[in-house]
Amino acid sequence: MDTVEILTKARDLITPEGAWTQEEYARTASGVPIDPLADEATCFCAVGACTRAAGKYSHEAVQALVKVNRTVLGFADYNDANERTQQEIIDWFNAAIANEQAKS
Repeated sequence: MDTVEILTKARDLITPEGAWTQEEYARTASGVPIDPLADEATCFCAVGACTRAAGKYSHEAVQALVKVNRTVLGFADYNDANERTQQEIIDWFNAAIANEQAKS
């Protein structure tokens, strides 16, 4: 699976209402923190979604997201900021996907 495929699958994981989380890689439907690769995981942070999409941690996908917003002090800080919205994270993925597609 290439980086665009991972990012697209990860974005699709966090797109449904309530499928994105903060301060944990993934959570169960009841909000319990869990490994993003666990079958019970239903919502994901940006890194957790990339991990779930790739089946393992994907440095390439994470770096593609980081390149979109170079002003971010920390990847997790951006995802976990109190003011951050689910739509902003989806938009972040869309920008990273577009950047990766433009490289082809």
